[in-house]
Amino acid sequence: KNEEFETLVQDDPAATETAEEEEEQDELYDLKIIFSVKELSKSKPRLCSGEGCKLAACCVWASNLSPDEPWYYCVDCQEQDFGGWPEAMDELPLKFMTEEHKSIIIRKCSAQEDPVMPDLPTEKQDAAEANATPQPKQSSKHASENTTPSKEQQGWANRA
Repeated sequence: KNEEFETLVQDDPAATETAEEEEEQDELYDLKIIFSVKELSKSKPRLCSGEGCKLAACCVWASNLSPDEPWYYCVDCQEQDFGGWPEAMDELPLKFMTEEHKSIIIRKCSAQEDPVMPDLPTEKQDAAEANATPQPKQSSKHASENTTPSKEQQGWANRA
């Protein structure tokens, strides 16, 4: 029976086209969340999803092919899998990052002595000044403030 089914599926042009379309679509990942100081300061912070990694996760990435499936990353695994932090300001989910925030990420989410961190202003006022010159229009997914995560972001941060 299984052989008959496999033959039927192989001979079905619609099934073949769907499989080919799925193979052709490139998988892309977006940085969705950088965990807050409060989240990273918990006694049991969320751990990195990296294979065998025991570090705390500092951020959440999601794929365009499975956007509801979060991938939790530390600085080191993020660097290995994605080449580090996104370089474009509009690809980062924060507009600024305090020195305290950078420090806790380095301390809890990296085994490196001096890991590369995102190039963000350290204060909200600095972020406003940096954005005073005309910038390319940001998409709404990147326009949120540091202190107000979206419902989607709150859900990912609270998943067990």
